[in-house]
Amino acid sequence: MITLFLRTLIIYFALLFSIRLMGKRQIGELQVTEFIVTFMLSELATMPIIDKSAPVSYAIVPILLLLSLEVIFSFIISKLPSLKKIFFGSPGVLICRGKIMQHELAKNRIDINELLAELRLKDIADPSDVEYAILEDNGKLSVIKKACASPATPDILSRTVKEPGVAHPIIICGTVSDIGLKMAERSVDWLRTELRRANTSVEDVFLLTVDDLGKTNIIMKDENK
Repeated sequence: MITLFLRTLIIYFALLFSIRLMGKRQIGELQVTEFIVTFMLSELATMPIIDKSAPVSYAIVPILLLLSLEVIFSFIISKLPSLKKIFFGSPGVLICRGKIMQHELAKNRIDINELLAELRLKDIADPSDVEYAILEDNGKLSVIKKACASPATPDILSRTVKEPGVAHPIIICGTVSDIGLKMAERSVDWLRTELRRANTSVEDVFLLTVDDLGKTNIIMKDENK
C-alpha cells in the first residue's frame, strides 16, 4: 500500500511539472492541478475494470489521495501566493497599451496568426483596437478594447476619451506584486505613499489595484474592515 501511495505521488508531480513546461496554451480552461487530477482519475477508475485481478482498493485509495492532494494544494496556494507563480505561472501580457509584446508571444509559443485568430473570435478584426490582451494562467485570453474602439455611450460622446487600461494588481492578499508594480510603472515609494494616505499597511490589504490613469482601488481584508 505504501508503494501505491508513493507511485501516485511521483506520477502526480511528474505530470504537474511536465504540463507546466508545456505552457498555458496546452491546458485550456483548467488549472494545471485540475487537469492532472482529471487525467489521473480517468486512468485510475479504469484500472480495476480492465485488470480483473486488481483489487478495487488499488483505484479507490489513489483516487482519495488525489482528491486530498487537490484540496490541500489549493489551500496552501491560497495562503502562499508566491507558490502559485511557481506551479501555475503568471499572466502573460501579449498586448500592452496597444503594443504587441513579441517576446511574450515567443515565451508562450504563440505565433501572431494564433493571436489574430483569438482576437477575431472576440469580434476584434484589428489588433490596433486592443489596449490589453492578457493570457491568463488558465490559458484563456482576456481582451480589453481601447476606449475609442468600444461602443459609444452618451458619457463617452460628451467628453474626451482617455484610456483607463487595466487595473494592475499591486497588492494581493497582503503580498506586494513586483510584476504589478512593473506593469503599472509604479515604484515602492509610490506604494508606501498610497498606503500612508489610506492609513493602512500591506498586511491588512486584500487587494490594491491601480489603472493607467492612476485611479487606485483598495479592498481591505475582512477582519480589518
